[in-house]
Amino acid sequence: MSQNNDNSPVRIDTQDSFPFPKEVAVLGTNEPIVFPHMIAPVVITTDAEKQLIDEVLRTNRLVGMFPLVEQEEGENGSDAPEAKFFQVGTLCAVLRMLKITDETVRLLVHGIARI
Repeated sequence: MSQNNDNSPVRIDTQDSFPFPKEVAVLGTNEPIVFPHMIAPVVITTDAEKQLIDEVLRTNRLVGMFPLVEQEEGENGSDAPEAKFFQVGTLCAVLRMLKITDETVRLLVHGIARI
């Protein structure tokens, strides 16, 4: 699979009848991959991810979920490697959000289409 380390908005090219937005927020995840037509739980732990989800919930509730590419420490010369995403992900609708007392956020997402 090819990789994408660009944090730019994702363009969606589809011929489906659903009115997809031209750009969506991108969430990189180490969670199991969400496929189209699948409903899955997702755990959000970082502040940046929480802010992203808050913005998604204020707008159209759609987020592009992309698996993160596993990297070994120091692969690009540093201890904290830059996040890289696979180029193929899933457009997901956030169905439910639950804030837990341990500062995590739990989502229930529904995979809509491959992007």
